[in-house]
Amino acid sequence: MLHIIKYRGGDPIMLYRPHQVGLSVALISGLISYALWRDFIPCGIYGCPADVTLLGFSIAAWGALFYLTVALLFWCEAYRVLPVVLGTGILVHAGLFLTNPQFCWLCIILFCLSLGMLGLVLSAQPPALAFIANKPGNVVVVLLIIAAAGLGIGVSYDIHAKTGWTPFNAVPAKNAVAEASNPAAGRLPPSLLAVTTPDGIAKKVNLAVKPALVISPHCKHCGEVLQTVADLPQDRRPYIIALNGSEAEVKNKLADAGLSPAFYFLDEDLSLQWVPSLVWMEQEKRCLEDGIGPDDLLKILKKVM
Repeated sequence: MLHIIKYRGGDPIMLYRPHQVGLSVALISGLISYALWRDFIPCGIYGCPADVTLLGFSIAAWGALFYLTVALLFWCEAYRVLPVVLGTGILVHAGLFLTNPQFCWLCIILFCLSLGMLGLVLSAQPPALAFIANKPGNVVVVLLIIAAAGLGIGVSYDIHAKTGWTPFNAVPAKNAVAEASNPAAGRLPPSLLAVTTPDGIAKKVNLAVKPALVISPHCKHCGEVLQTVADLPQDRRPYIIALNGSEAEVKNKLADAGLSPAFYFLDEDLSLQWVPSLVWMEQEKRCLEDGIGPDDLLKILKKVM
């Protein structure tokens, strides 16, 4: 479909081809998502959500797949399908914003590009649908998106691979001091953290001996903290606890940082909001700090070890 503009007394001038513009924008958005997924570029906030995966895959990987699908639909000029696909993606993205306490500027850019592509598609439709891409129809669409996202339509997060879907808000703030939240808290001292070995054997690690660093193999920032751990003497390294992922994924993450494949899986609900996180004992209380960086790690380790 070719959009043209006419000047009085002049010849028609080609303005744009919607499918070509949409294809370009979708490919650019897909490249950004792929770069986020593969750690080629950092995300706009430090620290990754503890529930960074959806159905076992990174949210950024899902984003790359979504934009690739949109690009293929633009290439095929599938204007009847595109509004449904783009609308679904926008609703999911809006749900991410409403359930996430911090905004990543890259995610905001991708969200705006998705809105732009939806407007482009609707403007290329017959007049009945093109109305939505123009005032007051665009106001109606924005209100519908906000209302739907406010009802919780979007992405839920898998905070722990074994516990199912859990909302993202109503989590203790960063730097909070957390008491033991495991169901056996009345029977076990807070210094003991419930974990499992990669073979599935239940164990307890003693936080009074050394802190525990909680990571995710899908976390973009955990690699930096793990590299800092690798530079420490063996007796000053914390326990490495994986929040989610497979054994192979965690071992690859550790190997990339130059660490041995010695780790545990977390088997206790810590109400984590961000990873990497550090759990340690201080004055007989269990302390938890979310979203730590290398400097935070070194500062805490110096204080407690």
